[in-house]
Parts: sequence; C-alpha cells; structure tokens
Amino acid sequence: MKPCRWVALLAAIAWFTTSDARAWLVRLDGNGPGTLRVCGDGVVDPGEACDDGNQEAGDCCAADCSAAAPDATACSDDSLCTIDDRCAAGRCQAGGPLPCEPCGECHSATGCFVSAPSAACGQSTITNGSQITIVRPRHGSDRFVWSLRSGTATAKSAFGNPLDTTGYALCASLPSGKLVLRAVAPPGACSRRRPCWRSKRAGFEYIDQAAPEGLAYLSLRAGPAGKAWLSAGGAHAMLLTPLPIDEELHVELRRLDDPATCWSASLPKVTENSARKFRAKGN
Repeated sequence: MKPCRWVALLAAIAWFTTSDARAWLVRLDGNGPGTLRVCGDGVVDPGEACDDGNQEAGDCCAADCSAAAPDATACSDDSLCTIDDRCAAGRCQAGGPLPCEPCGECHSATGCFVSAPSAACGQSTITNGSQITIVRPRHGSDRFVWSLRSGTATAKSAFGNPLDTTGYALCASLPSGKLVLRAVAPPGACSRRRPCWRSKRAGFEYIDQAAPEGLAYLSLRAGPAGKAWLSAGGAHAMLLTPLPIDEELHVELRRLDDPATCWSASLPKVTENSARKFRAKGN
C-alpha cells in the first residue's frame, strides 16, 4: 500500500475513535436509525432507564443511564433565561422565561441586562433624595420600597394616561447593566376587572395588593422643581440577583409607552447590606 494511503487509513481510524464520530454512526442491525448503543448518546436504548445526552451525575438521568430522577425534580437546562426548570422522563425541561422585559433582555449565558438608560431622566434636586429598601425574608415573597422626593419640575401630563394606555416599569440594575429587580404596573384595569389606577389632582396612584407583576403601589405626584414626588413598593418582586449587593444600584422608573420619559437615581450610599436586607440612598 502506498504511504499516502496508509496516512489516510490511520487518520480515518483515529477519527472513528472520537466522540464526534460516534454521533455520525448509525445502527445497521435492522432496528432503525439512531446513534451508538451507549449511555450519553441521547437515545434511550434497551436496558437504559433514560438518556439525556450526557454522562454527568446529579442531573435528571444517572451517569450510567440506569435511573431517572423523579419527574418535577428541580434541574438546570444551562440557560440563565429560564426559571423553574424541571425533570421530565429523565430529561431537563426548560421552565418559563426569566422576566427581563420590559426592563431589558436576557442572554442565555449571562442573564438579564437592562437596555441603555436614558440620559434625560428626571432626578432628585437634593442630596440623597432617593432611597430603596429591598427585603428577602426567610419565608414569604421578596419586597421593596423606593422613593424619589424633591424631583425636577414635572407636569401631570408627563405621566401619560395610566387609566388607559400608560404602564410603568421599575428597573434596578448594577453598573454593568445586570438587572437586579424588575416590577411592572400595567395600564388600565386590574386582572380582576376593577380599576387599579386613580387620577389625583396632582398625578396618579396605582394600588394592587395582588401585585401580579411585582408592583403593589405606585404614586406619581407632579409639581414644580423640588416638589415632584415618586414612590413605589412591591410584593412578589422580581428580585433577579441575590442579596447582598456589593455594587452601586441604579434605579429607573420608565413609562412603557414612552421609555424616554423616565425618572432615575444612582444609590451609592449603602446603609444596610445583608442576605436578608439591602438599603441604599443617593440621587
């Protein structure tokens, strides 16, 4: 045999010993198409209880494919954009999407990141005019309270029409843009067909104790410079980053129908920071 043919033969033999080659091999025993009869090829072969495409322990299928984890066992589908992933028939099934919108978007490898903040957001006119408290109790849902007092001059018309078309999102993020907290007050009536929004003389007020989107109340009060006031609070808040928080927090309240209309604060002065409670202020 010529030397060049020996080189080609040896290369072919070497390739057939790799895992890439196994993915291309098919059964030729008359039992239909598929991959090699080995654990980890993603096909449940005779004698296997499951096969999730790998030979890793601790997931939905045993490393030797001999046993499947009970259905509904918590697992990870290796994407940071899904939550509540669960085992089903020996495989990890993705749960619902991580709620990044309308604050930003999700990247499977890094998680939620906010869209670029507006440079024209209204802010407090005094030192430490904004503050936030985030609570993660041992039992029950996460909660938060945020306020911005002595804001820039704001007309009631700047708040849009929450009774019909204008919803709001409160987004808290780190300097990198990674989303920490997300809460929404949708426009119009609540899901229970009752009004959550009320028009007040100087602005609007939103109350929904069920807080299906994280915001339980939102108060928007217009006024001249130094008199405008915004406050928000939530239960079942979408806290996307565990406490404590070791970086400066940026909070932005934005209109959903006009994101360029917004109010924001950077909160560098941290006064409490633990696994259960975070409190900071700034402007």
